[in-house]
Amino acid sequence: MNYLKTFAQNIKVNEKKIIYLIYFLPIALLAGSLIINLTVLIISFFFIFEIVKEKKIKKVFNVYVFLLLIILAYLLLNSFFISKNSESIFKAFGFLRFIIFTTAIAYYFKIENCKYEKKIIIFWFAIFLIVTADLLFEFIFGFNTLNFKSEYLGRLAGFTGDELKIGGYYFGFFLLSILFFNKNENYFIIFFIIFLIVAYIIGERSNFIKILFISIIFYFIILKINNYKKILFIIVPILIIISVTYSNKIYKERFYNYLIKPIIEKNIDVKFSNDRHIGHYRLAIDIFKNNKLFGVGFKNFRNESFHRQVNLGEKIAVTTHPHQIHLEFLSELGIVGYLIMLSFFSYSIFNGLKIYKSNKSTLTLAGTLFIIATILPILPSGSFFTTYGATIFWINYSFIMKDKLKLD
Repeated sequence: MNYLKTFAQNIKVNEKKIIYLIYFLPIALLAGSLIINLTVLIISFFFIFEIVKEKKIKKVFNVYVFLLLIILAYLLLNSFFISKNSESIFKAFGFLRFIIFTTAIAYYFKIENCKYEKKIIIFWFAIFLIVTADLLFEFIFGFNTLNFKSEYLGRLAGFTGDELKIGGYYFGFFLLSILFFNKNENYFIIFFIIFLIVAYIIGERSNFIKILFISIIFYFIILKINNYKKILFIIVPILIIISVTYSNKIYKERFYNYLIKPIIEKNIDVKFSNDRHIGHYRLAIDIFKNNKLFGVGFKNFRNESFHRQVNLGEKIAVTTHPHQIHLEFLSELGIVGYLIMLSFFSYSIFNGLKIYKSNKSTLTLAGTLFIIATILPILPSGSFFTTYGATIFWINYSFIMKDKLKLD
């Protein structure tokens, strides 16, 4: 009994340390999958202990958690009956950690009248500024402050090194960071221009288009500033981006020749991605055609592509996922899984916009626009279920979920 009491007291002391771990999340994302997983699991563990001990399970259970549990149930059933391998079942069960993690972030942002929210956002914004400065340093000198440099021309490595994940990171924290200054027009415009330009020079076309997409929505629907500042808001970044593009052959090739020129010339062959990605898309479509109802099985895309290459002699590249979120759902989860995921996204977006309309919360807005941009069709994307991408997604999603928690 004494041991249990001591353990409980230690957990009580460690509750504030969970807040520090939430502060740490943007750094963990730069440190690699092992650190991310450890951070997610520790936050989730202590959160479970907290809500059980304080008898708050009913207070944190909401419609979003219910929908996520439906997705978890489908992933498990799909893995057990369709994938039929232990790795898929294990990874499906691993989705549970993100359900707990998302609810935990929402919970700690909401407790005690959101007393931690502003402090956490300020710290996250500071990390985002450091990342931004590092990327500008790399663009100018060819290597970043840790001496990382990209082996791919026209791409920046940033703190993620040769993994080239910095574009996804920037997309994940972009809107959250500029909305930090939504009450100060001058700072807001300055940082928006800087962040948008840096998003461009990172060189990841897909993530830049997503950032541009949410920026356009924000500009035309939400932004409330005078016309002169609105002109600056749009003209300055356009002029700088044009200057970078035409003064740098690599950026001209990646962006103008692949994206802008085909549109001007009314050529439908607009290349959002490379030929390798197109091959993945075709494979995913073919897999879906042969497994329409339930797909080839959760996390089974790699096994199927390996089987086709080795056993059937098809000339395809073996890859873990199709590099497109809709094709990933269709090929692995089938029409049933796709409709479940689409219903989840649709409900979340609808309610996020509804909540924003009533409370004008910048966090709710950031989370909702992030989800909309995430599910844009055609554009390449990382796997929805990988640790790195999933952590970024569920951080943003928690900003919508927190408004459904009843912690009074």
